[in-house]
Amino acid sequence: SEENRKSVISNLLRNQNTPAEFLTKIYEYIMNPGSIDNISEENRKSVISNLLRNQNTTSKDLSNIFIYLKSKKIQQETLSWEMLRNILLLIRNKNVSEEIIKELCFHKDFRIIEIAIEYCKDSNILLKVAKSLQKQDDRSIILAKKIIRNKSFNEEIQKVILNKIDLKKISQDLLSTKTIDSKMILSIFNDI
Repeated sequence: SEENRKSVISNLLRNQNTPAEFLTKIYEYIMNPGSIDNISEENRKSVISNLLRNQNTTSKDLSNIFIYLKSKKIQQETLSWEMLRNILLLIRNKNVSEEIIKELCFHKDFRIIEIAIEYCKDSNILLKVAKSLQKQDDRSIILAKKIIRNKSFNEEIQKVILNKIDLKKISQDLLSTKTIDSKMILSIFNDI
Protein backbone atom coordinates (compact mmCIF):
# COMPACT_ATOMS: atom_id res chain seq x y z
CA SER A 1 0.00 0.00 0.00
CA GLU A 2 0.99 3.66 -0.43
CA GLU A 3 1.07 4.27 3.34
CA ASN A 4 3.28 1.23 3.89
CA ARG A 5 5.71 2.39 1.18
CA LYS A 6 5.88 5.90 2.71
CA SER A 7 6.59 4.37 6.10
CA VAL A 8 9.40 2.15 4.76
CA ILE A 9 10.98 5.07 2.86
CA SER A 10 10.71 7.30 5.93
CA ASN A 11 12.42 4.69 8.11
CA LEU A 12 15.17 4.11 5.53
CA LEU A 13 15.83 7.87 5.38
CA ARG A 14 16.04 8.21 9.15
CA ASN A 15 18.37 5.25 9.58
CA GLN A 16 22.00 6.45 9.54
CA ASN A 17 23.07 2.96 8.35
CA THR A 18 21.08 3.12 5.12
CA PRO A 19 23.62 2.79 2.28
CA ALA A 20 24.18 5.88 0.10
CA GLU A 21 22.99 4.09 -3.06
CA PHE A 22 19.54 3.50 -1.47
CA LEU A 23 19.34 7.16 -0.47
CA THR A 24 20.21 8.13 -4.07
CA LYS A 25 17.45 5.84 -5.39
CA ILE A 26 14.93 7.48 -3.03
CA TYR A 27 16.11 10.95 -4.09
CA GLU A 28 15.88 10.04 -7.79
CA TYR A 29 12.40 8.59 -7.25
CA ILE A 30 10.97 11.67 -5.53
CA MET A 31 12.53 14.04 -8.09
CA ASN A 32 11.70 11.94 -11.15
CA PRO A 33 9.36 13.93 -13.44
CA GLY A 34 7.34 10.73 -13.97
CA SER A 35 6.62 10.31 -10.27
CA ILE A 36 6.27 14.02 -9.39
CA ASP A 37 2.48 13.91 -9.82
CA ASN A 38 2.20 10.92 -7.49
CA ILE A 39 4.13 12.56 -4.64
CA SER A 40 2.61 15.33 -2.57
CA GLU A 41 4.67 18.47 -1.96
CA GLU A 42 4.52 17.70 1.79
CA ASN A 43 5.93 14.21 1.23
CA ARG A 44 8.71 15.58 -1.02
CA LYS A 45 9.63 18.19 1.62
CA SER A 46 9.76 15.49 4.29
CA VAL A 47 11.99 13.23 2.16
CA ILE A 48 14.35 16.13 1.35
CA SER A 49 14.67 17.09 5.04
CA ASN A 50 15.45 13.48 5.94
CA LEU A 51 18.01 13.18 3.12
CA LEU A 52 19.72 16.33 4.41
CA ARG A 53 19.81 14.87 7.94
CA ASN A 54 21.22 11.53 6.82
CA GLN A 55 25.05 11.59 6.91
CA ASN A 56 25.20 8.91 4.17
CA THR A 57 23.55 11.13 1.56
CA THR A 58 26.16 11.61 -1.17
CA SER A 59 27.81 14.92 -1.98
CA LYS A 60 26.27 14.73 -5.48
CA ASP A 61 22.74 14.26 -4.07
CA LEU A 62 23.31 17.10 -1.60
CA SER A 63 24.42 19.34 -4.50
CA ASN A 64 21.29 18.40 -6.45
CA ILE A 65 19.11 19.12 -3.41
CA PHE A 66 20.86 22.50 -3.07
CA ILE A 67 20.02 23.30 -6.71
CA TYR A 68 16.41 22.28 -6.02
CA LEU A 69 16.28 24.45 -2.87
CA LYS A 70 17.74 27.38 -4.85
CA SER A 71 14.95 26.97 -7.38
CA LYS A 72 12.59 27.43 -4.42
CA LYS A 73 13.91 30.95 -3.80
CA ILE A 74 16.39 30.44 -0.95
CA GLN A 75 18.06 33.75 -1.80
CA GLN A 76 15.23 35.72 -0.23
CA GLU A 77 16.11 38.04 2.63
CA THR A 78 13.68 36.31 5.00
CA LEU A 79 13.37 32.57 4.66
CA SER A 80 10.60 30.33 5.86
CA TRP A 81 11.50 28.39 8.99
CA GLU A 82 11.42 25.16 6.98
CA MET A 83 13.79 26.48 4.28
CA LEU A 84 16.17 27.84 6.93
CA ARG A 85 16.18 24.46 8.72
CA ASN A 86 16.91 22.64 5.44
CA ILE A 87 19.83 24.90 4.59
CA LEU A 88 21.28 24.50 8.09
CA LEU A 89 20.91 20.71 7.80
CA LEU A 90 22.70 20.91 4.44
CA ILE A 91 25.61 22.95 5.87
CA ARG A 92 25.98 20.52 8.79
CA ASN A 93 25.98 17.39 6.62
CA LYS A 94 29.52 15.97 6.54
CA ASN A 95 29.26 15.27 2.78
CA VAL A 96 28.30 18.79 1.70
CA SER A 97 30.72 20.25 -0.84
CA GLU A 98 32.97 23.14 0.10
CA GLU A 99 31.56 25.00 -2.93
CA ILE A 100 28.11 25.08 -1.32
CA ILE A 101 29.55 26.24 2.00
CA LYS A 102 31.48 29.02 0.21
CA GLU A 103 28.34 30.21 -1.58
CA LEU A 104 26.33 30.23 1.66
CA CYS A 105 28.98 32.38 3.40
CA PHE A 106 27.56 35.23 1.26
CA HIS A 107 23.85 34.46 1.63
CA LYS A 108 21.37 37.23 2.40
CA ASP A 109 20.14 35.54 5.59
CA PHE A 110 22.47 36.36 8.51
CA ARG A 111 21.75 33.07 10.35
CA ILE A 112 22.93 31.10 7.32
CA ILE A 113 26.12 33.16 6.98
CA GLU A 114 26.92 32.53 10.67
CA ILE A 115 26.67 28.73 10.34
CA ALA A 116 28.39 28.63 6.93
CA ILE A 117 31.37 30.54 8.41
CA GLU A 118 31.63 27.94 11.19
CA TYR A 119 31.90 25.13 8.62
CA CYS A 120 34.01 26.95 6.00
CA LYS A 121 37.50 25.52 5.48
CA ASP A 122 38.70 28.13 2.97
CA SER A 123 40.72 30.98 4.48
CA ASN A 124 40.28 33.06 1.27
CA ILE A 125 36.50 33.01 1.74
CA LEU A 126 36.89 33.95 5.42
CA LEU A 127 39.15 36.82 4.31
CA LYS A 128 36.49 38.03 1.85
CA VAL A 129 33.85 37.92 4.59
CA ALA A 130 36.22 39.80 6.93
CA LYS A 131 36.72 42.48 4.27
CA SER A 132 32.93 42.92 4.05
CA LEU A 133 32.57 43.62 7.79
CA GLN A 134 31.33 47.08 8.77
CA LYS A 135 32.83 49.18 11.56
CA GLN A 136 30.72 49.42 14.74
CA ASP A 137 28.08 47.01 13.40
CA ASP A 138 26.73 44.38 15.83
CA ARG A 139 26.32 41.75 13.12
CA SER A 140 29.89 42.34 11.96
CA ILE A 141 31.15 41.79 15.51
CA ILE A 142 29.28 38.46 15.67
CA LEU A 143 30.72 37.38 12.30
CA ALA A 144 34.23 38.51 13.31
CA LYS A 145 34.01 36.28 16.39
CA LYS A 146 32.83 33.33 14.24
CA ILE A 147 35.74 33.88 11.82
CA ILE A 148 38.25 34.11 14.69
CA ARG A 149 37.00 30.75 16.07
CA ASN A 150 37.33 29.07 12.65
CA LYS A 151 40.31 26.70 12.24
CA SER A 152 41.29 28.48 9.00
CA PHE A 153 41.65 31.85 10.75
CA ASN A 154 45.11 33.36 10.11
CA GLU A 155 47.17 36.53 10.62
CA GLU A 156 46.08 38.11 7.33
CA ILE A 157 42.41 37.74 8.32
CA GLN A 158 43.25 39.02 11.80
CA LYS A 159 44.73 42.24 10.36
CA VAL A 160 41.61 42.88 8.27
CA ILE A 161 39.30 42.25 11.24
CA LEU A 162 41.33 44.54 13.51
CA ASN A 163 40.97 47.35 10.94
CA LYS A 164 37.21 46.95 11.08
CA ILE A 165 36.33 45.84 14.61
CA ASP A 166 37.30 47.45 17.91
CA LEU A 167 39.88 45.26 19.69
CA LYS A 168 37.95 45.47 23.00
CA LYS A 169 34.96 43.74 21.41
CA ILE A 170 36.95 40.73 20.18
CA SER A 171 39.88 40.49 22.61
CA GLN A 172 38.47 37.43 24.44
CA ASP A 173 38.10 35.59 21.13
CA LEU A 174 41.57 36.56 19.93
CA LEU A 175 43.17 35.38 23.17
CA SER A 176 41.97 31.86 22.46
CA THR A 177 43.61 31.63 19.00
CA LYS A 178 46.96 30.23 17.97
CA THR A 179 47.73 33.26 15.77
CA ILE A 180 47.94 35.76 18.61
CA ASP A 181 51.41 37.23 19.14
CA SER A 182 53.03 38.93 22.13
CA LYS A 183 52.39 42.45 20.73
CA MET A 184 48.67 41.68 20.48
CA ILE A 185 48.59 40.20 23.97
CA LEU A 186 50.33 43.32 25.27
CA SER A 187 47.84 45.68 23.59
CA ILE A 188 44.91 43.64 24.97
CA PHE A 189 46.53 43.73 28.41
CA ASN A 190 47.06 47.51 28.18
CA ASP A 191 43.38 47.94 27.25
CA ILE A 192 42.20 46.29 30.46
